[in-house]
Amino acid sequence: MAYNAQAQAHILCVWMNAREDKKIEIFIENSLYQGKVVWMEEPRDSKGELLLDRKNPDETLRGNTVLGILVLMDLKFKNNAFYGDMYIPSRGWFFDGVVEILNQNQIKVTADLGFVSGSRVWNRVK
Repeated sequence: MAYNAQAQAHILCVWMNAREDKKIEIFIENSLYQGKVVWMEEPRDSKGELLLDRKNPDETLRGNTVLGILVLMDLKFKNNAFYGDMYIPSRGWFFDGVVEILNQNQIKVTADLGFVSGSRVWNRVK
């Protein structure tokens, strides 16, 4: 149980994605873990406008900015990992995902698209 409490507290911070072009803050909302984009290396398009979520399958959400958007949703802690939904705004894809703590400064984020899955390591922002 001590590990569970430590893991759940450990994940609550800001993480740099594997491409090092976005920072994602993981926080708790309504007893579930969420992750939103809080920094982007290039938050604006060539016209200087904030990038929009133009590929979202829900047309009513395509006017939302990518900065501030949820990319980890409704994660629940079980079996020493966090399970929930993930979103890639650049593709407009939603999928099942798992977040595992590797060590004090790294987490592994795995996306499961059904027929294929892929993992990336994110680093804690100091």
